[in-house]
Amino acid sequence: MKKYFTYRICVNNDKRVHIEKYDSERQLLGRPSGDFLYPENRAEIQQLLADNQFRQLGESLFKSLFDPGLR
Repeated sequence: MKKYFTYRICVNNDKRVHIEKYDSERQLLGRPSGDFLYPENRAEIQQLLADNQFRQLGESLFKSLFDPGLR
C-alpha cells in the first residue's frame, strides 16, 4: 500500500520557505524550513521559461523551493 502525503509550501519572504507535511489522515508530521533559492536561480528560470524548456523549468523551480536540507 502506498503512503500519500500532502505538503503545504509557504514562501514567507525572499529568503525562507516553510513546509507543512501531512499524512493521509491529515495529521501534521512536521514543519521544516529552508532557504528560498529563487533569487539565485532567477536568471536560469527566466531563460528556461523563454525557451519553453518546461521539464528543466520544473526542476529549477523545485530546487528553488526545496534547498538541500528540505530535499
